[in-house]
Parts: sequence; C-alpha cells; structure tokens
Amino acid sequence: NVGIGTTTPQGLLHVGAGATPGLLVTSAGNVGIGTTSPGYTLTVNGTAWVTSGAWSGSDRRWKKDITPLNGSLSKILKLQGVNYNWRAGEYPELKLSTAPQIGLIAQDTGKIVPEVVTTDNNGYMGISYEKLVPVLIEAVKEQQNEIEELKSKIMKLEKED
Repeated sequence: NVGIGTTTPQGLLHVGAGATPGLLVTSAGNVGIGTTSPGYTLTVNGTAWVTSGAWSGSDRRWKKDITPLNGSLSKILKLQGVNYNWRAGEYPELKLSTAPQIGLIAQDTGKIVPEVVTTDNNGYMGISYEKLVPVLIEAVKEQQNEIEELKSKIMKLEKED
C-alpha cells in the first residue's frame, strides 16, 4: 500500500489525509474519491463534473434476450417526482449539496421500475436516471398512439354531423 499525505494507507493507493481520502484505490480495483469504501468501480462522494458528457455502452453485440418494453406509460404515471433538500449536515462525509433538489425516491421508484434502482454496500439506494429514458420514450409513444386513436374518433364524429 502506498500513502501520500497519510501514514496509514487504506488501499493500494491512498492520497489525502484523515479518515476521508482524496483518492483511494482498493485491492479489488475500485476507485474512491472522497470515500474509504468504494463499493463500485468508481465511487464519488460529492459532485462529479463532466465537460464533454458521459457515455454508456449500448452496442447490440453485447446484449441478448432483447424484448420491447411494455406498459411504460402506466409505470411513468405511478412515479412521483419530488422537491427535497439533502440532509447534508447529518452526512458531511458525503459532501451533499445544500441547494434545493428535484428527483425521485429510490425506495418508491424501485417498486415500479426496479431495473433503475441499486443498493450500495452500506444499504443506501440510488437511481440511474438515464435508465428511465427508454421507459419515457416508450410512454410517449404509447401516449401518441392514444392521441392518434382519439383524433381518428373525433374526425369520424365530425363527419357524421
């Protein structure tokens, strides 16, 4: 283990001081920024900023058992968007923002769209908001089909008059 700014490195590489490192690389290959226990390949306590965007692998060659989404509109109608504030003072090690937030509650969302919710190694839940995009796309398409059917019915009724 190599420590920079610490005499007790907690991983293969530990940069920083005190209990919360600036950077920690574990023997499992996980990287933590602002955390001593990264549960994923990259765990960041605080805000991550990307100037050019982030990409998610999605090539068809990596996928199998591909099936269309169904019932997306009914799922979206059950989701509840909320305004909230982080309990930043109670969890200073997470470097939570003090600005007002909008989002979803992971526990509630997981009951409706479990594929977008995960639980970390400490039992805290998170949402992959980007995974909601396909559900939203299919919900819009379902809604558009309903609109087109209603337009057709209206046109028939107007012709009968």
